[in-house]
Parts: sequence; C-alpha cells; structure tokens
Amino acid sequence: MSELLRGMPAGGYVLSNGGLISDLITAERARELYDEASARPGSDLDGDLEHGFHFWSQGSDGQRLVRHHVIPWPGDNPGGPAPATPSV
Repeated sequence: MSELLRGMPAGGYVLSNGGLISDLITAERARELYDEASARPGSDLDGDLEHGFHFWSQGSDGQRLVRHHVIPWPGDNPGGPAPATPSV
C-alpha cells in the first residue's frame, strides 16, 4: 500500500471498495461520494469527511451490495496523522 500512496498530496483520500484499495481521490470527489451516500436510503452512511466514512452501494451487477471506505490521507507528511484503517 505504501508504494501506491507515496507522493500522494495531503488532502487526498483513499477509496476502497470491498476491502481493496481502488483509487486515490480528491477532497471534492470525497465530498460528492459523501453527499450521494447521505441522500441515498439504505446506504448506511457512517462517519464524516474529517475522519473518514463508509457506506454501502449496489454492485454493478445489480445483485450484491458493496462496502466502500473513504479515508483521508495526510500525504508524505511524517508529522501528520496516520490514516485510519478500515474495518471490514
């Protein structure tokens, strides 16, 4: 994971889908995901943008639910806080 995140600027987020890191996203995209999940009944949104959040959405096959985690990343700042570790 450290190789994937090396050089990522502070203020970004890590998006994991189904327990796998799938993308590095901007704060703006994290806000969009948060707003979409909060507006969708059944997403079971938990958390916030500052500390990280997770929610459920329907899989692309329309049959299964996928758990998503959005975790803030401090960048390559050794004095910054460590990212939260998602619990699956």
